[in-house]
Amino acid sequence: MPNPDFPDRLQRLLAAFLALFITLASSRTTTTQSLLSPQPVFQFTRNGTWIENLAVRPNGDLLLTTVLPDGTLFLVQNPSSPQPRVLPIFTFPTNATHGITEFSPDTFLVIASNISQSDNPANGVLGTNQVWAVSLHDTSNPPAVTARVKKITDLPDAPRLNGAAAVPNSSVVLLGDSQLGAVFRLDTATGKYTKAFQLPEMAPVPGSNSSDDALGINGMKVPGDGFLYFSNAASRTMYRTAITGDGFPASGSGSNNPVEKIAQITSVPWLDDFDVRASDGSIFLTGSTGNVLLFIQRTGSGYAAPVVAAGALDQLALATCTAAVFGRSSGGRSTAMLFVTTGGGLGGPVNGTVIEPAKVVAVDTSGL
Repeated sequence: MPNPDFPDRLQRLLAAFLALFITLASSRTTTTQSLLSPQPVFQFTRNGTWIENLAVRPNGDLLLTTVLPDGTLFLVQNPSSPQPRVLPIFTFPTNATHGITEFSPDTFLVIASNISQSDNPANGVLGTNQVWAVSLHDTSNPPAVTARVKKITDLPDAPRLNGAAAVPNSSVVLLGDSQLGAVFRLDTATGKYTKAFQLPEMAPVPGSNSSDDALGINGMKVPGDGFLYFSNAASRTMYRTAITGDGFPASGSGSNNPVEKIAQITSVPWLDDFDVRASDGSIFLTGSTGNVLLFIQRTGSGYAAPVVAAGALDQLALATCTAAVFGRSSGGRSTAMLFVTTGGGLGGPVNGTVIEPAKVVAVDTSGL
C-alpha cells in the first residue's frame, strides 16, 4: 500500500502546478467575521499534499480523494476520536481522483483521471476519465476493513470530470464535466451514460487561459428534494435546477432546463464543493483560495445572503479549502458536524508564501 505522504520531488511538482491552478488576488477579500472554529481531525505530515474531496461512510468514517502524484483513496477511521487512523485504500491508475459519492450502502463511485501537467493544470487530459465503484466491508475478528474495487466505465468523451452526485433511490449518478460545462447521467448498474445537461450556467469562461475561469460546474449534490445543486467555479455562483426522480432534466430538455440562481459570491476567487444540510436545506460551501467556508441559510422559499462561517483569507485554518460534507452517526443519520478538506494553501499560499500539508478539519454547525 502507498505511504500516506507524498515524495519530496513530487511535492515540488504538485506545488508548481497547483500554484497556477488558482491565482490568488490579494484585492479579493471578505469583511464578514468568521462565526465558527475549525478543529483538527487529520493532517498529512508533508507540504505538497492536496485532498480534493471526501465522503462519509454509514459508520461515520471518512473517505478522501487526492491529487498528484497519484489518485489515492484514503480512509479516516473514527474521525471524531483524538487519534483517528488513516489508511490508504486503493491507488487508481491516474494522477488524480476527484468527485466521490455513495450510490449504494457503503459503495462509492470515485472519479479518476489525469490532470494536465503541460499546460493549464485546471484542464484534464481527454481520454483518461474513468469512474470506479469502491465497496467497503468491516470485519470484527480480526478488526479490519476490506475494499472491493471495480471500474464501472471509461468516459473518453469527457475532458474534465469533477463533481459526482448520486440520485437517491436509484442506480443513477450525475457526473459534472468542468471544461464542457455539462452533466453526464450514468447508470451504475449498466455502465451506460448520456449527456443529460449542458446549460449556460454550467459553463466556464469561453477560451480562458486562466485557472480561475477555466472550470465551470464544480461541486454537485442531489439531496432528494427534486433538484440538482451545483457550484460554478468560474462565475462564483451557486445554482440549482429541477430533475426527475431518475436524474433527467425536469423540463425534458438538458439545454434549457430552468435554473435558479441561489447566490453569486464575488468576494472569493473560486467556488468548490459544498453540502446541503438535510434539516433545513441551508448550504455550506467552500471558497477554495478565499480560505473560507461560506454559509447560505435557507429562508422559507429563498436564501439569505452568504456569510463567512469559518476561516479567513490571511489564515491557514481553511487554506485552499476544497470540499465539505456533514458527518453521520452510527445509525447513518446526518449530524451537525461538518468535515472540510484542504489543499494546504497550494492553490494560493497564505500571504503569498505560506503553505502547509493538506488536512481535514471538523466544524460544529449546530449554532447556525
